[in-house]
Amino acid sequence: MYKKSERNKRNKLRTLFLALAWVLFSGCPAIEEMTDPDDTGAIPKPAPEISVIAGDSRLELRWTKAVTATGYEAYFGETDSPEAARRWYLIDVNESNLVKATITGLTNGTEYYLWVKAIYPHGTSDFSEAGKGIPIPPPSWAHPVVPVATAGDEVLDLSWEAAENAAAYEVYYQNTPVPPAEDLSIGQADADRGLLSVSGKTETLIPDLRNGQTYYMWVRGVNSAGRSAFSGLASATPVGATAPPAAPAVSVVGGDKRLTLSWKAVRWAKSYRIYCSTEESPPAEPLPESALDLTVNGQDLRVVIQSNITNDRVYYVWVIAVNSRGDSPYSQRMSAETKAKPAVDRDNNSFKIGVAAERFINEDQDNGDRLSRKKETALGDLVCDGAAWYAREILGETLDFVYMNGGIITGGLAKGDITVGSIKGILPYNEDQLAILTLKGSAVQELFDFAAKVRHGGGGGSGTGAWGMVSKEVRYTLDYTGRDNSDALLKDLTINGAPLDPNRDYRIATSSYLVDGGDGYWMFLEQGKSIQRSGKPVSIVVIDYIYAQDLPLIPQTDGRVTLIGGAVK
Repeated sequence: MYKKSERNKRNKLRTLFLALAWVLFSGCPAIEEMTDPDDTGAIPKPAPEISVIAGDSRLELRWTKAVTATGYEAYFGETDSPEAARRWYLIDVNESNLVKATITGLTNGTEYYLWVKAIYPHGTSDFSEAGKGIPIPPPSWAHPVVPVATAGDEVLDLSWEAAENAAAYEVYYQNTPVPPAEDLSIGQADADRGLLSVSGKTETLIPDLRNGQTYYMWVRGVNSAGRSAFSGLASATPVGATAPPAAPAVSVVGGDKRLTLSWKAVRWAKSYRIYCSTEESPPAEPLPESALDLTVNGQDLRVVIQSNITNDRVYYVWVIAVNSRGDSPYSQRMSAETKAKPAVDRDNNSFKIGVAAERFINEDQDNGDRLSRKKETALGDLVCDGAAWYAREILGETLDFVYMNGGIITGGLAKGDITVGSIKGILPYNEDQLAILTLKGSAVQELFDFAAKVRHGGGGGSGTGAWGMVSKEVRYTLDYTGRDNSDALLKDLTINGAPLDPNRDYRIATSSYLVDGGDGYWMFLEQGKSIQRSGKPVSIVVIDYIYAQDLPLIPQTDGRVTLIGGAVK
């Protein structure tokens, strides 16, 4: 009886193994298709890059979760040797895709190297690529500082001395001399008061003011460790122009089928006219505004010209400044030659694609929240504008605007060289591929109504990854006055300067994740038409966009999303 029972067991096992073999080798998916790529013997490293945020005697490391990792180890040291590094045991792993470790007790001004290991069920990974950071104290003034204000026509030119350790500045202005409170949550800026963020310089223009009204201004320095005290008080009164402006001092750089012009704002100028020709004398007519891509960052103006520009030619440019009293003379004639660039190596993480003039932050100085999940950011604007450029210039699409979810951005972009790996590190989700679709205006209204109901907050908390980011064609306001942080009132929605038309078709670029209804965006899935999937991850789209630029990237926002009321910042 015993032997028969054992034989029956062996026969059952043999039958089971034969059935399993048939399943594995009779047209079913290959083994590698049925397993998670993180569960291979190779034991993959953690995310391509670690985001490092400097604080006062501390460094915060951030990286993206690996799919099947069960834990992590963080290491730090003063030499580029992970084997000699010390391990840090306090690691924050929660329900979000963002993992953090805050290393304290460090020496300000000392450079530290940082690494991460991922722990898998079958072993521990090798060290990640090294991150680096230097702890710093909050900014401070070496001595009392009073900004200098110069009046213009409906503008003020403000300059100040640099604060120690400042990465950026906040400029606050109002029409009363009462000192500002520590919390500068002021709602929507207007002609009476406002708050400007300034990166990489110690001067800015305050626009859209009232002539004859006296304004009072304060400045404070900002870095990832905190803020300085406010500067002393400056005041000035804008006045109307009494004469035509002076000619601007223009520089031009030739790129790949494009020209990039840059100049400092001219005092008393209200607008500019740009002339471009292959001849050495200016043409009779300026370029139409529709042919120009103009950006303004305080006193710095840039114009990109791509229409009818070809490679291997010399182009000449001139700029005229204009105000109510007349035109300036032509600027000095400047020239540049256009040249094609070598192909970008998208598989080489060390391949340089551009330069950041200053850090593109994605972390709140107060609490470390990921800003792309709670407000308009320079990095979010860069991603959306890059997607718009790719759709139009590479795919040849006629596009109305771009809409992305803030959760696709996982870190900030450091000052200095930008590499392929830099962008893949902050946009790590390859499944987020650029897609283009058509929505009826009524569905677009549903889209922005939904955006107004996304919970306002950061830190990777539940639901905040759905926060909306838009390209520069879009403007809207979210008013939280007297309302819950997931129930804003949508106001003043415009697309290309016009109110939304519920009966018109809009062509929109977004991610394949949202097209498939991700983060609750069912209007894309259920009402999207004429869907075109590019097959290119958003990271590759942004890499190509940055590589096409010819001047360092300047972090800036331009008022696409205005937040009012409640505790929003």
